[in-house]
Amino acid sequence: MKRIIVFLLLAALLLGGCGTRKPETEAREGQSTSTAAPGTETRDWSEPNAVDDGYSFRHDPAAYYEETGDDSGLSGLIEKTLLPEYVDRWVDCGEVLWTEFHGLSSGGNQSGTYYGWIAFTGMPKTELGWRTADFNGTKCYCRSIFIRELPNGDNTYTIVAAKSWPMDVVLVNDTVAAIGIEDLFSGRALPTLASAELYVPQLGKSFVMTEETALRSLEKALSKEPDTVRITATGADFGEQETLCPLYLRFADGRRALLFTAGDGADGCADGSLLPCAVFGGESVFERFGVPLEAVGYTRNADGTTTVTNSMGGGTSDGMTSTARYDAQGRLVYWERVWTWANLGTTSFNTETVSYREDGKVASTLGCSDLSGSSEEYTTLTTYIYNERADLTRINVEYDPTDIFGPGYYRELRYDEQNRLVAYVFHYADGREGLPSGNTYFWYTEDGQRCYYHVDTNGNLVGGPDGTSGDNPVRR
Repeated sequence: MKRIIVFLLLAALLLGGCGTRKPETEAREGQSTSTAAPGTETRDWSEPNAVDDGYSFRHDPAAYYEETGDDSGLSGLIEKTLLPEYVDRWVDCGEVLWTEFHGLSSGGNQSGTYYGWIAFTGMPKTELGWRTADFNGTKCYCRSIFIRELPNGDNTYTIVAAKSWPMDVVLVNDTVAAIGIEDLFSGRALPTLASAELYVPQLGKSFVMTEETALRSLEKALSKEPDTVRITATGADFGEQETLCPLYLRFADGRRALLFTAGDGADGCADGSLLPCAVFGGESVFERFGVPLEAVGYTRNADGTTTVTNSMGGGTSDGMTSTARYDAQGRLVYWERVWTWANLGTTSFNTETVSYREDGKVASTLGCSDLSGSSEEYTTLTTYIYNERADLTRINVEYDPTDIFGPGYYRELRYDEQNRLVAYVFHYADGREGLPSGNTYFWYTEDGQRCYYHVDTNGNLVGGPDGTSGDNPVRR
């Protein structure tokens, strides 16, 4: 199965000495057009007469290191060579105002894919037909940069033809902790969304969501609350995308955040520092925003259910296929992953079946797996217990055959007098608590924002600015 490593590269390059020059055209804001879906409007960023700036190149990391002594690989090549060459190719006296890139690596391939943008100014060498934008009072070009390694194994990369980017999206640095690895209690609920804008480069349009019901639904899809049950299937393989679609979030409190969704509409979302995961479920991001493109992997069934299929490859396997089925209410009811192992000539799998209570909360999940390719199957039954207020209070896990934790274990959720979650505590099946480091604790700011922290095996506080995890080392 392909493992995706995501890192953030920020580069700021100053070129030239010729003084600040203006692009040949004035800034043009995206024009509002017709409504794409109820509560969604579009902004047009298309460039009908744009010069195609795409090309291919080769990059051998070993040869690059031998020649330059630079062990940063493709990231170093981008910063020190490709970006200056790109600017010099199109303008005289160029000046790079802003660059930002997100690198996606897969398996043993430490190069993979880079996606980001560059804002620069200068005197055009030819009529470009590119939109211009305003960067702190300076007219500039703001272009997407998408670099993808071709699957031919000869270190060939292609730079996809750039697209115009909205400058207000480019200047967003915040990330959203609610999007990330499939850890039930690693995230939190999103703040209230004021609007959400999905930019689709292949259409040259952005789709702006402002309708309240749609925004609340998007909040729920993107949130991971520690005191709720969240069951999701595997997200799209970002390393196989031809482009990505940025999702720009504006919150009611004034904060902003930028996420990335799969360019083909497949179920997956990530920010610049975390792994892509599934978030959209039975309704694709394209469908949510009224994008007139068919999302890859979505099948509407005659009985009202939806099947979502994603495929991944690379690493030590031929690949992995994930199939999820959602009921008519959009709830995940079945999830299957199948790996094909090239070196073993075998397949392995795991499945998960989800049942729900009458009030819509998750009642249980039944997992079945054979991850070793052997004939022995393992089952895991997880049941969720709620109090009279329908708050989740206990998660029971039972194994067959016995796991390292014995026949199973349970996690207890504790609340304070204000019904706020304050602890998530591990217990063995016989009731004994495990090591304190296996627990998560929570505290609250004066305005009610939930923060979390951990302790080590000796009960000492860890986390925050000087620790390994948690929002703040001080409990309030």
